[in-house]
Amino acid sequence: MNKRKKILKIAAAITSFVLIGAVLFFVNAFFGNPVSYFLAGYSVNQYIEENHPDSDFEIDGISYFFDSTKYSVKIISPSSKDSHFIIKTDFFGQIQYNSYETDVLKMENTKERINGEYCELVSSVLASPVFAYETGFAYSKVNFYEDDSVTSDKTGVIFSDELILDKAYDMKYVGSKAGCVILEVYDEVTVENAAEILKKTKLLLSAADITFNSIEFILRERCIDDPINEKYIRIDEFPEAFIDS
Repeated sequence: MNKRKKILKIAAAITSFVLIGAVLFFVNAFFGNPVSYFLAGYSVNQYIEENHPDSDFEIDGISYFFDSTKYSVKIISPSSKDSHFIIKTDFFGQIQYNSYETDVLKMENTKERINGEYCELVSSVLASPVFAYETGFAYSKVNFYEDDSVTSDKTGVIFSDELILDKAYDMKYVGSKAGCVILEVYDEVTVENAAEILKKTKLLLSAADITFNSIEFILRERCIDDPINEKYIRIDEFPEAFIDS
């Protein structure tokens, strides 16, 4: 009997170890582990000291992504709103990815900030009751472009090498230079109505002191019974300067 109890205790202990191991494996796989979190932070702090010794970069948070089994470390600069980037490490703290060059040096953060500010202004009109059309979508974007000798005369864009980190940009300049309104309206499909909607859109944005360079516009007529033969008018990157005429 004692032998049977001993066997049961051993079996229970083995089962407990297996269950604990399974739980730890699950937690580690989906949530990471404290040691790897520490190693990620340690490696990134070393990277900052070695590569940006004169900066005020600091770690703003560490996240674990189970799908890629990587630790994502967010680095920010309290003195620079455009100077933030991501470094990803593996379980052992080895750096696998660094977005500094793209996000900061190539101005992706600056582009995103400018685009966000401009889109918020346009949405304040297109998403408000003053814009009394039924829309499928109504938003905007700022067109940026990489500079090279072939496209240096390209219009309707802001070239990346013109951008300045942390600069506060005049949204009227940004809009007139490279702002693009993207709009889908459900209404009667005629050329005359399309022209009227374009004029009305420009008038409402202008009244809010918002400029734009071009518009991508779709006018559709709802046709639930026969969507294949739905009537529509589509205009791609139509210049704002041509709308009134």
